[in-house]
Amino acid sequence: MSTDTPTPTFRTGIVDPEQAFERYVETDPMVCNSCYERVEAVEGSNVESKAAVGEVVTRHDDGRATGIEPLRESSAAYDWQPWDHCPECGQLGLVSPDETLSVDRAQRRTIPLSRRLTERGIPHRWRLLLWFVTKAKRREDLAGKDRDIAARAVEFAVRESR
Repeated sequence: MSTDTPTPTFRTGIVDPEQAFERYVETDPMVCNSCYERVEAVEGSNVESKAAVGEVVTRHDDGRATGIEPLRESSAAYDWQPWDHCPECGQLGLVSPDETLSVDRAQRRTIPLSRRLTERGIPHRWRLLLWFVTKAKRREDLAGKDRDIAARAVEFAVRESR
């Protein structure tokens, strides 16, 4: 018999640090995956193609329930149209660009990334998010892995906020 306990999720009011970036930032259709700024729906686009598959109880840092929001999952038909673009950074398709970010640009993106976590009620330490991104971007073996750096930085900042 296994003695492992299941990892808590946002459904129980506790965010799994390993899933925080992917589940609550990267797959949000209203967040640019390049600069992490919130975007508005573009008429004629399909940014609403993620279907609600349930509800999630949102919780305050002290564990009190603060509300309910829809839990969305992407469908197999999910596809960005070329006219979807981020008004903040201009990225087409709202996807992360192929080029590697400079240390400075990666550091600046921790601010909107922190805002997205805060909007979701996910406790995290912004200074650790910034510290992690800075250290990782300065390592030659990691510098080109912007998505992985952001995901691990969020994991670290969420885990350390407990």
